[in-house]
Amino acid sequence: MRRKWKIHNKIGWQIMLLILFTIILPSVFFFWFMVNRYSNDLISQAIDERVSLLQEINKSISLQFSGFRELSMTIYYDNSTRTYIDSRDYTEPPAAVDEALTTILNTRPYVDSLILCFGERVYCYGRNFTNLRQYREKYETQVLEKEGKTVWLPTEIMHGSYSRKPRDFALARAINAPDGQVGVFYMFCSSDFFGKIYSNPILTEGSSHYYLLDPDGQVVMSDLTASVGSGSTLTFTADALKDQKGSLTVDGTDGNAQIASYARMDGTGWVSVIVAERSELTANARSLRRLSDVFSLFYLLVMVAGYGAIYGFIIRPLGSLSGGMEKVARGEFHELQSPPGQNEIKQLTESYNVMVVQIQTLLQQVRAEEAEKNEQRIKVLYMQIGPHFLYNTLNSIKWMAVLNNQSGIKQMVESLMKLMAAVTYNKQDNITLREELELMDSYIYIQKIRFMNFQVVYDVPEDAMELQIGRFTLQPFVENCILHGLRGVPYEGIIRVEARYGDTLKICIRDNGRGFDPEHPSEEQGSAASDHVGIRNVQERIRLHCGPEYGVRVESAPGKGTSVYLTLPVIRGERRKDDTSGHCGG
Repeated sequence: MRRKWKIHNKIGWQIMLLILFTIILPSVFFFWFMVNRYSNDLISQAIDERVSLLQEINKSISLQFSGFRELSMTIYYDNSTRTYIDSRDYTEPPAAVDEALTTILNTRPYVDSLILCFGERVYCYGRNFTNLRQYREKYETQVLEKEGKTVWLPTEIMHGSYSRKPRDFALARAINAPDGQVGVFYMFCSSDFFGKIYSNPILTEGSSHYYLLDPDGQVVMSDLTASVGSGSTLTFTADALKDQKGSLTVDGTDGNAQIASYARMDGTGWVSVIVAERSELTANARSLRRLSDVFSLFYLLVMVAGYGAIYGFIIRPLGSLSGGMEKVARGEFHELQSPPGQNEIKQLTESYNVMVVQIQTLLQQVRAEEAEKNEQRIKVLYMQIGPHFLYNTLNSIKWMAVLNNQSGIKQMVESLMKLMAAVTYNKQDNITLREELELMDSYIYIQKIRFMNFQVVYDVPEDAMELQIGRFTLQPFVENCILHGLRGVPYEGIIRVEARYGDTLKICIRDNGRGFDPEHPSEEQGSAASDHVGIRNVQERIRLHCGPEYGVRVESAPGKGTSVYLTLPVIRGERRKDDTSGHCGG
């Protein structure tokens, strides 16, 4: 009982440590890593969405500004206005100029005023502003420095009639005559133009506010209308927005951290900015982290409960199996009592009991098989005596034929001894084609004693004679020609053996015998075509040793003889008796 407790304790600690270091800790670490990564991704995604929105807003504003810019070029495109500018006489503009500028004013809903300034001569179309002089003193030098290029001026609070104070931004450009700058053209546009832009709920949801700033940080437009044209209420300067787009963390007026996402507008240098409380952007991330805390605690409780179940259902039954295996190692084969329930541990115990019974049975079988093998070894030793005795007897018969001048019997016995030596004493799988043909000559000589009406013709190049081939690869096919193809024919039979080689060794054995129909052989022909152990043996050897691309193909037809085509690999050189690598057909 004490030993079983030690086994349980050891396995339990191993499983607990295994679960701790391979499941619990990696899972918790990976989970927290993914939570933090996803939390940062949520913040980055929220910022990227705002930056992308600002870029789209900038594109929309730039597109509209492009129309204003083209409209301002009317002073050059319109012939009457162009003539008036070039005349250098800046008294009251002619009616044609008044008509052209009034048309622009009436066709553009957001254009409040068009103003031509030629020194002290000022001609206004649309709204009149009482603080125009101060406005010109503030910006005119900047406009003239651009030498006629478009200058976008930020929103200012203009003073109109009846105490109206519209907030207008302006497009300004220097007026150029052939001999130099003669004045400044102003196109004042209402900041209501931007109304549709900051109506997007993303710009103002929660604590978010939208600002359009000029390069000096003055507010051109904002959903906080009080800040428009009167200076920025932001806690950071325009110099902090250095890149084309991005974000930065700033302190709000209430001391809370804020995130400012921005994108710079091409052409004007103005910057679109969304300022929002950082806590709002990270709200989803904080909720995710709280959820991860709850999940981690639940996960640990589940793992502890799981370990208890593992101990009760796996570790304790494994201890019993471990004790049983120790007894088997000592040679004690005792079956175990199966645990209750239906699970893999019970199956293991039942399999263990079956194994114990099978081991006992196998031990008995092994003892019996060993005894039988010893008996077979003795039989093989006796069988080795027979061929050797027969070979010596044939040798004695040969010398008796020599003494009695029986050359035919001598040669026949020698041929039989060659065949027997090749079968019994030659242990090499492959021999040269020359040796194979010599063995076949010995077989043919013996057969000619029985069948006198055939001859064998060889067409084998000399350089092919030293190629390697399996022993007795050709003999079964020549035997088939003699015993079946030429048997009983009324004419002299001819067997041709041809060999050619390149990438492969191709050998053809054909006769001029009776032939047969391979698809519908007669009973006798079918027996001749397929009931030969030697031919099937050769086919199987070639398939096993050479591969599926090599083999035997038979062509035949009744009355037209039979042709056998063998395709073999080209194997060159001599091989040692103990070298069985690369053999084919043997």
